[in-house]
Amino acid sequence: MAFRLILFGRTGLIGRGQLYRWGPGHAADPIVTRWCRDDSGKIIEKEGRPVLEFVGILRRDGGGWALPGGMVEAGDDSEITLRKEFGEEALSALQKSKTRA
Repeated sequence: MAFRLILFGRTGLIGRGQLYRWGPGHAADPIVTRWCRDDSGKIIEKEGRPVLEFVGILRRDGGGWALPGGMVEAGDDSEITLRKEFGEEALSALQKSKTRA
């Protein structure tokens, strides 16, 4: 069995590496889902299974899909961060898409 040589600390890294701040990186990424329903309120099924919808955002920086959310700042409450980030990313994108239609 081979063991890795740890030079500094538990990971062998010096400094914060690619992180933009020191300390733990707590993320607040809400997963918001609902069952897809028709106009009468009945759950839509595909191949005998209910269809689940979720909230996703199209990222501006890389063009890929992601969950809305962000990092919890030091001293902030995670619930407040969830509400703030969801409002900033998902709800503002929804309002922008309605104005374009």
